[in-house]
Amino acid sequence: MKDNIVLIGIMGCGKSSLGKQLAKRLSKTFVDMDAVIEKEAGMTITQMFETFGEPYFRDKETELCRRLSKQTGLVISTGGGIVGREENMTALGETGTIIFIDRNPSIIIRTINAEKRPLIRDNPQRLLDIHKQRLPLYRKYADRIVPNNRSFREAINRLMADITENSER
Repeated sequence: MKDNIVLIGIMGCGKSSLGKQLAKRLSKTFVDMDAVIEKEAGMTITQMFETFGEPYFRDKETELCRRLSKQTGLVISTGGGIVGREENMTALGETGTIIFIDRNPSIIIRTINAEKRPLIRDNPQRLLDIHKQRLPLYRKYADRIVPNNRSFREAINRLMADITENSER
Protein backbone atom coordinates (compact mmCIF):
# COMPACT_ATOMS: atom_id res chain seq x y z
CA MET A 1 0.00 0.00 0.00
CA LYS A 2 1.26 3.49 -0.87
CA ASP A 3 0.65 5.37 2.35
CA ASN A 4 3.58 7.80 2.12
CA ILE A 5 3.77 11.00 0.09
CA VAL A 6 7.22 11.58 -1.45
CA LEU A 7 8.04 15.07 -2.73
CA ILE A 8 10.71 15.39 -5.41
CA GLY A 9 12.00 18.37 -7.36
CA ILE A 10 14.93 20.71 -7.84
CA MET A 11 16.47 22.42 -4.80
CA GLY A 12 14.40 25.38 -3.70
CA CYS A 13 11.16 24.22 -5.35
CA GLY A 14 9.28 24.11 -2.04
CA LYS A 15 9.49 20.46 -1.01
CA SER A 16 10.23 21.17 2.65
CA SER A 17 7.84 24.08 3.22
CA LEU A 18 5.01 22.37 1.34
CA GLY A 19 5.82 19.03 2.96
CA LYS A 20 5.56 20.41 6.49
CA GLN A 21 2.15 21.93 5.79
CA LEU A 22 0.97 18.83 3.93
CA ALA A 23 1.98 16.53 6.80
CA LYS A 24 0.12 18.74 9.24
CA ARG A 25 -3.05 18.73 7.13
CA LEU A 26 -2.91 14.96 6.55
CA SER A 27 -1.89 14.09 10.13
CA LYS A 28 1.27 12.38 8.89
CA THR A 29 4.87 12.61 10.08
CA PHE A 30 7.08 15.01 8.13
CA VAL A 31 10.59 13.84 7.22
CA ASP A 32 13.13 16.17 5.63
CA MET A 33 15.74 13.77 4.30
CA ASP A 34 18.51 16.37 4.16
CA ALA A 35 17.91 17.32 7.81
CA VAL A 36 17.95 13.66 8.90
CA ILE A 37 21.20 13.02 7.04
CA GLU A 38 22.80 16.13 8.58
CA LYS A 39 21.70 15.12 12.07
CA GLU A 40 22.92 11.53 11.71
CA ALA A 41 26.26 12.59 10.19
CA GLY A 42 26.80 15.40 12.70
CA MET A 43 27.65 17.85 9.92
CA THR A 44 25.98 19.94 7.24
CA ILE A 45 25.58 18.74 3.68
CA THR A 46 28.05 21.40 2.61
CA GLN A 47 30.59 19.98 5.07
CA MET A 48 29.95 16.44 3.78
CA PHE A 49 30.56 17.58 0.20
CA GLU A 50 33.74 19.42 1.20
CA THR A 51 35.12 16.69 3.48
CA PHE A 52 34.06 13.45 1.79
CA GLY A 53 32.67 14.45 -1.60
CA GLU A 54 29.24 14.14 -3.17
CA PRO A 55 29.30 10.29 -3.46
CA TYR A 56 29.49 10.03 0.36
CA PHE A 57 26.36 12.16 0.70
CA ARG A 58 24.56 10.22 -2.05
CA ASP A 59 25.34 6.93 -0.25
CA LYS A 60 23.84 8.34 2.97
CA GLU A 61 20.79 9.40 0.95
CA THR A 62 20.35 5.90 -0.51
CA GLU A 63 20.70 4.30 2.91
CA LEU A 64 17.97 6.60 4.27
CA CYS A 65 15.69 5.84 1.30
CA ARG A 66 15.86 2.15 2.17
CA ARG A 67 14.92 2.84 5.79
CA LEU A 68 12.08 5.24 4.98
CA SER A 69 10.58 2.87 2.42
CA LYS A 70 9.90 0.43 5.25
CA GLN A 71 7.79 2.98 7.15
CA THR A 72 4.30 4.36 6.60
CA GLY A 73 2.40 7.52 7.49
CA LEU A 74 5.11 9.85 6.19
CA VAL A 75 5.40 12.95 4.04
CA ILE A 76 8.98 12.84 2.79
CA SER A 77 10.87 15.84 1.43
CA THR A 78 13.76 14.48 -0.62
CA GLY A 79 16.94 16.16 -1.73
CA GLY A 80 16.94 17.49 -5.29
CA GLY A 81 19.39 14.86 -6.51
CA ILE A 82 17.50 11.85 -5.16
CA VAL A 83 16.41 10.95 -8.71
CA GLY A 84 20.02 10.35 -9.75
CA ARG A 85 19.88 6.81 -8.43
CA GLU A 86 17.10 4.58 -9.68
CA GLU A 87 17.33 2.42 -6.54
CA ASN A 88 16.27 5.45 -4.46
CA MET A 89 13.15 5.99 -6.50
CA THR A 90 12.30 2.28 -6.58
CA ALA A 91 12.55 2.08 -2.78
CA LEU A 92 10.54 5.25 -2.12
CA GLY A 93 7.95 4.28 -4.73
CA GLU A 94 7.20 0.98 -2.98
CA THR A 95 5.32 2.70 -0.14
CA GLY A 96 4.94 6.22 -1.47
CA THR A 97 3.14 8.25 -4.06
CA ILE A 98 5.80 10.37 -5.74
CA ILE A 99 4.85 13.97 -6.45
CA PHE A 100 7.09 16.26 -8.48
CA ILE A 101 6.95 19.85 -7.22
CA ASP A 102 7.61 21.72 -10.47
CA ARG A 103 8.98 25.24 -9.99
CA ASN A 104 10.62 27.42 -12.60
CA PRO A 105 14.37 27.56 -11.85
CA SER A 106 14.56 31.27 -12.71
CA ILE A 107 12.13 31.94 -9.84
CA ILE A 108 14.19 29.72 -7.52
CA ILE A 109 17.43 31.57 -8.31
CA ARG A 110 15.79 34.82 -7.17
CA THR A 111 14.46 33.35 -3.92
CA ILE A 112 17.01 30.92 -2.41
CA ASN A 113 20.19 31.39 -0.44
CA ALA A 114 22.80 29.79 -2.72
CA GLU A 115 25.41 29.84 0.07
CA LYS A 116 23.65 26.89 1.72
CA ARG A 117 23.52 24.89 -1.54
CA PRO A 118 26.90 23.27 -2.29
CA LEU A 119 26.10 22.49 -5.92
CA ILE A 120 25.33 26.12 -6.81
CA ARG A 121 27.13 28.11 -4.11
CA ASP A 122 29.83 29.39 -6.47
CA ASN A 123 27.47 29.84 -9.43
CA PRO A 124 23.72 30.15 -8.78
CA GLN A 125 23.07 30.10 -12.55
CA ARG A 126 24.24 26.46 -12.50
CA LEU A 127 20.76 25.67 -11.19
CA LEU A 128 19.49 26.06 -14.76
CA ASP A 129 21.84 23.30 -15.95
CA ILE A 130 20.95 21.03 -13.02
CA HIS A 131 17.24 21.56 -13.71
CA LYS A 132 17.67 20.76 -17.41
CA GLN A 133 19.60 17.59 -16.53
CA ARG A 134 17.17 16.33 -13.86
CA LEU A 135 13.83 17.38 -15.36
CA PRO A 136 13.42 14.17 -17.42
CA LEU A 137 14.08 12.12 -14.28
CA TYR A 138 11.60 14.08 -12.17
CA ARG A 139 8.97 13.48 -14.84
CA LYS A 140 9.91 9.82 -15.22
CA TYR A 141 9.52 8.99 -11.53
CA ALA A 142 6.56 11.22 -10.68
CA ASP A 143 3.17 9.66 -10.16
CA ARG A 144 1.85 13.23 -10.30
CA ILE A 145 3.14 16.74 -10.99
CA VAL A 146 2.09 19.81 -9.02
CA PRO A 147 3.30 23.25 -10.20
CA ASN A 148 4.62 25.77 -7.68
CA ASN A 149 5.21 28.98 -9.61
CA ARG A 150 2.83 31.31 -7.81
CA SER A 151 1.93 31.62 -4.13
CA PHE A 152 2.56 29.09 -1.37
CA ARG A 153 -1.18 29.01 -0.66
CA GLU A 154 -1.97 28.12 -4.25
CA ALA A 155 0.65 25.38 -4.30
CA ILE A 156 -0.49 23.76 -1.03
CA ASN A 157 -4.13 23.94 -2.13
CA ARG A 158 -3.28 22.29 -5.47
CA LEU A 159 -1.29 19.62 -3.66
CA MET A 160 -4.11 18.88 -1.22
CA ALA A 161 -6.69 18.83 -4.02
CA ASP A 162 -4.54 16.44 -6.03
CA ILE A 163 -4.04 14.08 -3.10
CA THR A 164 -7.70 14.17 -2.07
CA GLU A 165 -8.91 13.66 -5.65
CA ASN A 166 -6.56 10.76 -6.29
CA SER A 167 -7.16 9.04 -2.93
CA GLU A 168 -10.87 8.79 -3.76
CA ARG A 169 -10.20 6.77 -6.91
